Amino acid sequence: MESVADMGIVFNTEFNNKLNCRGDGKLYLLYEAASVFPDAVESKSPNGQILPARIIPFSETEFVVVLADFGVDQSLSFFSGDNVTYQRRINPGKFSIESKVNGLLRAEHCGQFRNIDRSGVHALASIQIESFIPCVDGVIVRGVLSGTDCLEGDRIVAFNEEACVIGESLLFNNLIADANPGLINFSLHIPKVGDSLCICMHRASGHLDTFINLKKDMLKELLDEADRDHACAFDQPRYLSWFSGRRLTGSDSRAQAQIKLAYQPLFSIIVPLYKTPLNFFRDMADSVIAQTYSNWELILVNSTPDYDGLSDLVSEYVTADSRIKVTDLEGNLGITENTNVGIKMAKGDYLCFFDHDDVLEPNILFEYAHALNQNSGINLLYCDEDKLLPDGSLAHPTFKPDFSLDMARDNNYICHLLTVKRACLDRIDLSNSELDGAQDHAMVLKIAELGGTIHHVPKILYHWRISENSTAGNSDSKPYATLAGIKAVQEHLDRCGIKATVVNSHNRAFRYSPIYDVPSSESCSLIVTTRGNPSVLSTLVSSINDTDFDDLEVVFVCSQDTEAVVQQSSSGLRCRYIVHALDDPFNISAWRNAGVLAAHGEQLVFVHDDIQALDSLWLKTLVGFSQREDVGVVGTMTCDLDGIVQQAGLSYVGESIVNLSQGIHRSSPGYIYMPLTVRDVSAVSGVCLAISREHFNRLGGFDESYLLDYSDVDICFKSSQAGLKVIYTPEACLYHLACVDKSLDSKSRSHKHFEDKARLLHNWSERFSEGDPWFSVNFSRDPKRAALYKFDPFDYEAI
Repeated sequence: MESVADMGIVFNTEFNNKLNCRGDGKLYLLYEAASVFPDAVESKSPNGQILPARIIPFSETEFVVVLADFGVDQSLSFFSGDNVTYQRRINPGKFSIESKVNGLLRAEHCGQFRNIDRSGVHALASIQIESFIPCVDGVIVRGVLSGTDCLEGDRIVAFNEEACVIGESLLFNNLIADANPGLINFSLHIPKVGDSLCICMHRASGHLDTFINLKKDMLKELLDEADRDHACAFDQPRYLSWFSGRRLTGSDSRAQAQIKLAYQPLFSIIVPLYKTPLNFFRDMADSVIAQTYSNWELILVNSTPDYDGLSDLVSEYVTADSRIKVTDLEGNLGITENTNVGIKMAKGDYLCFFDHDDVLEPNILFEYAHALNQNSGINLLYCDEDKLLPDGSLAHPTFKPDFSLDMARDNNYICHLLTVKRACLDRIDLSNSELDGAQDHAMVLKIAELGGTIHHVPKILYHWRISENSTAGNSDSKPYATLAGIKAVQEHLDRCGIKATVVNSHNRAFRYSPIYDVPSSESCSLIVTTRGNPSVLSTLVSSINDTDFDDLEVVFVCSQDTEAVVQQSSSGLRCRYIVHALDDPFNISAWRNAGVLAAHGEQLVFVHDDIQALDSLWLKTLVGFSQREDVGVVGTMTCDLDGIVQQAGLSYVGESIVNLSQGIHRSSPGYIYMPLTVRDVSAVSGVCLAISREHFNRLGGFDESYLLDYSDVDICFKSSQAGLKVIYTPEACLYHLACVDKSLDSKSRSHKHFEDKARLLHNWSERFSEGDPWFSVNFSRDPKRAALYKFDPFDYEAI
């Protein structure tokens, strides 16, 4: 036992420290009391920071003090009323030694009270960690506090191993409103996680009596699990094994080379050379020569003929294969003009634009030619790709959707192997050096303006080499290219007569955001179906008041018993109210249709009543898209209050609707920045859905046979069927409280949900059987894996 000098000053000798031990990241101190237990216990760090501490009765005369196991001294105080009756200092090193000795010599006794705070027999409050979610500036910790009530001012705090506060949260709202009322969800942002993490409840009274302390090994295991759970196909460590089972084998290549297609177009593969490393050139040229489809020519435009033996090596290849042609330039004209020289030399029916250090799969030209045999109207082709690492291995697959013009405006996701019909190239103006670095992007947009088919081959057929100076390895290696990309997209929109201003998107290289002009005369009706929860409506009304939109009205659709609350909550807004009788069953489709009949706006935006906008321009962003003639429906990202994504557009696999990017933080790039990318999707969430009145009437409004769910998916499918786009934009991101209508019991809700789903599957069976064109067939068919853009490391259909 430590001396009084070691442990601190003793004011009351009625408390006898009988035994100490450690476990589960905590210190357990067994005391015997001569008369009464202390009223409270408090622990402080050397700098005065209050630390977690709690008292738990053990027997009629004994109690256990539970402290967090930090790497600093702790000053422990017992209180009787407001008076300190006992103090001692806890040294972590000495305590550790004593605990080990007791564990050996008095193991049975230690086992009786170690982890007493987790036994449940005392009905103590406890904290459980549910998940760690990576974000760009740290990690989000989600957990549940049970067995206690929260008062105003209570909060969750986090300590590092040195007992310093590194995060705190006042978020005690249930993230899912129909959760167990005895459970309180919390979410905590931790900027940096060290070797241990203590999370505790800090009551407004100052006490920290409920906590969990994660030590190094357990914390690492949880963080590693979080990384695995949130890893997408781009980061899949088993990708090479997955790809090896799907690429063309040697025997397959020989068999494919014998196939004679009815239409055999000539492909001109254009490669500008600039200080090309000789080994890179060999890999590139050999991958062309190895093609199973033989009707090609390789056009080499060498702008550095004096570079390190490059000309001699090129000459060897030209001599060996008559399909390889070269022109030497007197000087470097820049990537765009060098490419233009190759275009003028090319004789092919289709021109392929190939980087000098990349590699092709041997069947890429065959796949392209096969597609052209199926559809002679294809103007442009592209495929999926991955990265060729410096060690020669392959990683980071990019599985692309079918052609989305809005996604092409956001970024040049088409990329490789860009192949364009010669007849189409002859109809457009070739770019000049002003667009160096974005010349391919500009070409894609110009070809798209011609109409016709743009075809995607959903196979990894191109390997983009990562090197120090390549944009594959360093997106900041060519900052001029981002400026050129802005110019390319702006000129494209100008040619299309679309009034918009293009800016760099979120300071991300090669990403662009067209900000569409919304005339002040454009009228909008915000249609809100509500069950009249005052606190929920208060948040909504606050967001509406902060919304920047000139001609806005709000149409509330509610039931008769909540009319007064809704009107009182929305006073001050320009409102209309549609009131349903109490005996009129809730039907979200019918309620929304009724709201439209009363609305005056030309743009209709449907929202749940439990949303909160992140910025004032959210409505203008949505209307910017919905006012376009080619757009039917537009939706946005919805998140929990801690920024965790609920959905970033909807897809479907098998019979399941998938909330894309669900569970990641909204700041995270996700799979190739998909949650942060404007693009075509199959559907958007009805939590927030915009459509013009003209298109709403054309589509017949919401199908009222859907009572509760899936009417949003249905109207999106109808939009696509009518030739109108369904667009997802992250730029109007909303918090969604996910409140649940308490008037429906779980059995009734479940029954209606499955009825609605059966109706959706029946009405759109052909659509479901064809698959989602905006979601790669290479992703998992398991909805949970698909939501995070994972692929299966095995053939799912074979299971």
